[in-house]
Amino acid sequence: MKKFIYLCGMILFSLNIMAQNINETGGTSKERVYCRDSTNKFYKHLSRTISPTNIPITPGWNVLSGFSDEFNGTSLDENKWLVRDKKIHQYQPEVGFLNSIDNVSEKDGKLYLTVTPNVNSIMCQNDNTGVWETPKLLSGWISTNDTFRYGYIETRCYLPQNHHYWPCFWTTGRLPNDYDEVDIFERTEGHDTDYPHVIRQNCYDGTPAANHSYLSQILNCSQNISGDSLVFGAEILPHEIVFYINGKVSSHVKHDEALYNDWNNFTCTDMDEMIPMKVIISLTCAPSQQTVPLPQESTWFDYFRCYKLIRGSVDTYHPVVFSHSAQSTMVYPHVILGGNGHVANVSTPTAIWAEQDIILDKGFELPAATSFSARVISVPNPEDSPLYMNTLEDKP
Repeated sequence: MKKFIYLCGMILFSLNIMAQNINETGGTSKERVYCRDSTNKFYKHLSRTISPTNIPITPGWNVLSGFSDEFNGTSLDENKWLVRDKKIHQYQPEVGFLNSIDNVSEKDGKLYLTVTPNVNSIMCQNDNTGVWETPKLLSGWISTNDTFRYGYIETRCYLPQNHHYWPCFWTTGRLPNDYDEVDIFERTEGHDTDYPHVIRQNCYDGTPAANHSYLSQILNCSQNISGDSLVFGAEILPHEIVFYINGKVSSHVKHDEALYNDWNNFTCTDMDEMIPMKVIISLTCAPSQQTVPLPQESTWFDYFRCYKLIRGSVDTYHPVVFSHSAQSTMVYPHVILGGNGHVANVSTPTAIWAEQDIILDKGFELPAATSFSARVISVPNPEDSPLYMNTLEDKP
């Protein structure tokens, strides 16, 4: 290359991520996308075609085993999970959550959540009113005992054929005057769209909670996703969230105080730094007014995995000869590939991470049909950032 390419700021530059984006079947490339309205709320409808195959995770992410769970036991690991018991979510009063083997179970390498009729008239407390009620149905809800702040989280979930059943994979954090939430996905009714085709991805950020920024993205899938299992993931970064379905980017959210953005695949919201959050896996249900949706059908989650990045030990990563390795996918303040006396022949798909800038200089080469991604991310206080594995025990 005769001239180097310089990447800096909060820019996502990728030769393979853009090629892997889920295809849009609706909308225009110059659609005006409003980030906020007068109440700091923003909705966007996106049409998507879901890929049938899962793409491997972007190089550089390393699983945090102590916080992850493969669900390979015969019962839920209570050191990692808390089961919600005799509670009603304020927005789905028909369903109560019960710590019962009928509603929450682990077997055959999967976590099963099941909706059952409340035949014993078990009473549950409404989150909003505090009143004890008798819901029509009972289901399962688990949350991590420990909190999570920044990284990549992922699960594979089976979406029930009965679209009244709504599995959800999300995070929530609560403080007296704050509330953050990221909905990696929720199967939900949706805004003039057909239920069997709908996935919703949201993020909430607020200080105080009464005046938070709210982004809700409704994904209207071109195919029926009922009765199928999909991999859902999200990179939750400082001032940035990237949502994935089957390893492909479904939507990308960045902190931005502008009023609109013209890139249809990019949305923005007034999103400050996320607070520590618990990860929640739940199954709720919205029965029709006429009938309870039976027969009972479980949803299952194949695993829950949390990933972190590893920070390199030098200020500038500038190898004499570049090779794909664990070291090459660490995050450095500065990255230079190529230059006088340096060779960077990227022949294996890889990812290059930096906190401030990436330079692709003379001598950088990319053979035909090979791809890579270069990511510059904002990392406040990188020396002790929760985005990184900071102890030797965490590192693979």
